[in-house]
Amino acid sequence: ASAAQGYGLAQSTLGYLYMYGDGVEQDLPVALTWYRKAAEQGDPYGQHNLAIMYDEGMGMPVNDQEAVVWYRKAAMQAYIPAWVNLGLCYWRGEGVAQDKIEAFAWLELTRYSTTTSPNMRVKWTTRGNLDELTTQLTRAEITRGKDRAKQLSDEIFSRRGKN
Repeated sequence: ASAAQGYGLAQSTLGYLYMYGDGVEQDLPVALTWYRKAAEQGDPYGQHNLAIMYDEGMGMPVNDQEAVVWYRKAAMQAYIPAWVNLGLCYWRGEGVAQDKIEAFAWLELTRYSTTTSPNMRVKWTTRGNLDELTTQLTRAEITRGKDRAKQLSDEIFSRRGKN
């Protein structure tokens, strides 16, 4: 009922249930419909999961550019899993021009934001990716990446206070 009334989190939750067949028959087109409704209302969970569907071609062809659009929208609302996925897109050059410094910045931002997080999977995934990425960067590039992470943090959290 809440999803039909336009409540974003309820729409995202329904999208999840249909995406994974959790308690309902798996139906990717229905999942996409619910995620899109939530995402277009600004729900970061819906935006992130819509991005995953584009990124992985779930129920549609892969569209890396569209995935990045939705990862970024969720990321700018401080949705940490979107930071990880956006960082990986920059690292791999999927949907955006490859930019290892920008990738480092998003992953660095994630690392500092998850130091007290109970979500160990995000924490260890980020740490492993950062460790590997760091071996591909010079000290100067790492410094630029850290500066960019601070800039992103300031932008994201100043924006959150205005919503």
